[in-house]
Amino acid sequence: MTQETKVSVIVPVYNAEKYLCTCLDSIINQTLKEIEIICVDDGSTDSSWDILQRYREQDCRVTTLRQKNQYAGAARNTGKSHANGEYLVFWDSDDYFYPYALEKMYAQCKKDLADICVCGANQFLEDRGIEVPVSNYMKKKQLPDHIPFNRTTNPDHILTFTTEAPWNKMFRRSYIENLRLNFQPVRNGNDVYFVVNALCLAERITVVDEPLLCYRKNQTDSLVGTLSRSPLTPIQAWIDAAENLKSLHAFPEHSFVNKCLGSIFYLLRNMSEWEAFRSSVLFLQEEGLEKLSIRGKNRDDFYTEWHYHCLEHLLSDSPECFLAYIAHVTYIQQIQAMSQKRILSQKNRDQRLRYKEKLSAEKEKNKTLRQKNAALRRQMRDIRASWSFRIGKALVWLPGKIKRLFNH
Repeated sequence: MTQETKVSVIVPVYNAEKYLCTCLDSIINQTLKEIEIICVDDGSTDSSWDILQRYREQDCRVTTLRQKNQYAGAARNTGKSHANGEYLVFWDSDDYFYPYALEKMYAQCKKDLADICVCGANQFLEDRGIEVPVSNYMKKKQLPDHIPFNRTTNPDHILTFTTEAPWNKMFRRSYIENLRLNFQPVRNGNDVYFVVNALCLAERITVVDEPLLCYRKNQTDSLVGTLSRSPLTPIQAWIDAAENLKSLHAFPEHSFVNKCLGSIFYLLRNMSEWEAFRSSVLFLQEEGLEKLSIRGKNRDDFYTEWHYHCLEHLLSDSPECFLAYIAHVTYIQQIQAMSQKRILSQKNRDQRLRYKEKLSAEKEKNKTLRQKNAALRRQMRDIRASWSFRIGKALVWLPGKIKRLFNH
């Protein structure tokens, strides 16, 4: 590729044959054409490599690389090392992207001279086959009044206005290279260190306030589905990020603590094996929370009250008691969510009913007007067809004709 490449799209691929074509089709059909597509096969054992080769033959912008299985972080680093684009995106092989995604993000980056651009995202619920909007990838209320922004101008929300996922973000390549920033080559949480550092150290962050991609949810072979195999890895990634930011005097403690704690509770809730849960709780109690600067925080330090109460239990409960507590909290929250969903559903039904009633009234009104118009048209036809109308028309025509003759 030439230096004119605007965006390098880096796609780690591992046993993705089920979704890979959908992903690649959405990339090669982007409205921004000055791109390169770097696909890194991370030791797939299915037909993923053959699919990649087929796309490489069909589109000269596609580059295919192959390595032994080292997880997505290492594959992203491999792709990044071959990138020539002015900006980088790291997209996953099981997601798909709206045609104007790259064009809109690139244009926003150029307009604001941004190091990073963040966009919204939708979820594709695999088990239901539908797209649904989500708000946590772009929390509008946590954006400052002035954009672009950075850690200094948005200190309380520099990490909480979005997630640590890389795929709803575009990064200026020279910025990433100057930081010598890489993804961690680990099974789970490889993106935490990269994204957290990138957000906290950027001078200019901009946004495109709309969903530009759709990621798949409810996959049993996803990273969340493998948490129990290496439960401490994501926690260690947050510790590594904290230590690096502290060493650079760029640690946004308030935002970091809230974001990190929310991520930890999410991880604990999604662990499917007892031993993984137990070892994680004990590690956090013994040293993890201290290294993350979470221990010793007060109620006012947290954005949500339940995070504070969960932390109190995490600090004092045995793993068995904390499991019971977090299961109870999860159950209560699910009940509240279902109740809220029913309320919203009832509101939607009421709104639809009022709309139908209004539409019915409008239709009846229009019907009455059409009937009146039809009656008037019939009256006009009857008038035009009458002898009196014809005689009157002739009487008007004759003086006009005489007047025109005299004027000549």
